[in-house]
Amino acid sequence: SEATKMGAEAIRIVLHRIEHRQLIRMLSYRDRDGYTALHWYADYRRNEMIKVILDSVNEDECYQLLSITDDKMIWTSLHISCGRGDTESVRVMLNHINQDMRYSLLQMTEDDSNTPLHGASYFGHADIMKVIHESVTHTQWINLLHMKDEDEMTVLQSVAYITRIINPP
Repeated sequence: SEATKMGAEAIRIVLHRIEHRQLIRMLSYRDRDGYTALHWYADYRRNEMIKVILDSVNEDECYQLLSITDDKMIWTSLHISCGRGDTESVRVMLNHINQDMRYSLLQMTEDDSNTPLHGASYFGHADIMKVIHESVTHTQWINLLHMKDEDEMTVLQSVAYITRIINPP
């Protein structure tokens, strides 16, 4: 939309006109809820804004910014995008970091032990699960599938549970 293009251009202008050291500090700033700009853009499904921000920093800084958690649920922006079903935002985030960083970020858990993959599986976001699968090695994928959530369920168990809730026998 036109508003989205204007917003992305406004972000580019702001990011371009500040010193890099200040840029990282500004992008790392957390509000009273612990949200950064990336958290808010993930929450509102603004993948084009996420891309503009991540394009403005190097790979290590991308990982640093994507690893920031909020104060309440201990969510990263990736957790939020996976739970919201925003496939393009997930793809943008994962494509801005290398394989090892991706795997590390995908292993991060919320306060209650849920990984981004658990978030995607809980809400039936198969497209996001596919993006995650394609972004890691086979061994990493198997390891992610074996991680347990707060209820001691693996991703496959949570998919079976959610499927049963949504579609009872």
